[in-house]
Amino acid sequence: MSGVVAGHRGRVPTRRQARAAALARHFPAELRITLDAALALYAEMESKSPGLVPQRKSRRPVYAGAAAEILAGQTTFAPSGYSLSNEGLEAVAGLIRDCGFSRVLEFGPGVTTLVLPRLFDGQIECWLSIEENAEYGAVLASALNGHPAYGVVNLQCLTASDEAGPVVQRSSGSAFRASSFQGLRQAFKASFGARPPDLVLIDGPSRAIRWGRFAALADLVDLLAPGTLVLLDDALRHREITILEAWRSRGLAEVEGIYRMGGGLAVARVLP
Repeated sequence: MSGVVAGHRGRVPTRRQARAAALARHFPAELRITLDAALALYAEMESKSPGLVPQRKSRRPVYAGAAAEILAGQTTFAPSGYSLSNEGLEAVAGLIRDCGFSRVLEFGPGVTTLVLPRLFDGQIECWLSIEENAEYGAVLASALNGHPAYGVVNLQCLTASDEAGPVVQRSSGSAFRASSFQGLRQAFKASFGARPPDLVLIDGPSRAIRWGRFAALADLVDLLAPGTLVLLDDALRHREITILEAWRSRGLAEVEGIYRMGGGLAVARVLP
């Protein structure tokens, strides 16, 4: 029954219940792999690459509907095999729509940056996108000049360095520093102020940055509200599996699971 929580006829769902329902709708349970299951599968593999996800960097995803129309109108940007899949994009869009998300923090601009602010023109208030490659950032900046809906997008090109990044402990006992974005906290505070983002999308940074996807959350977790949803793309790769485990073991996030969309789309929630 629409608008009714089972067992409580006529009661309006709470925000938490509405978000849980939206997650169940757009991230079906039959597509879910638990983090423990993914870790166990990798433990049985002699080679970690390509592991649970085939190499696909040469295959561009095919998009449908309004997303396809928006991307077809771009002359400076073209999706690559690393771009979020069409099914992943539809799941993220459904989540934004049903949960009424209006403030988004993104690492790795691209298809999501170009499509979602257009689809939710008037709903999105702030979209902060972090990129480390200045040349690629210039391409995106040019593409973002084409529609007034992109006025809410703040694209920041920040240098990544592991000099002061968070320390990551290897299972062997050795340690290294993950790459952090210089000036990230300042850009975050300038964009969101006292109202943190509703959603964090991590579809980058590149392989050239040591564990930058780990630091994307670790460096900001104290500025995010407990329960904030974090979506990590390409999550079935071994490195991303270990990053999810590091978030969990450090108490940064609860990992709901990895969903078989494209190269895997992980859902996590920031812990108090």
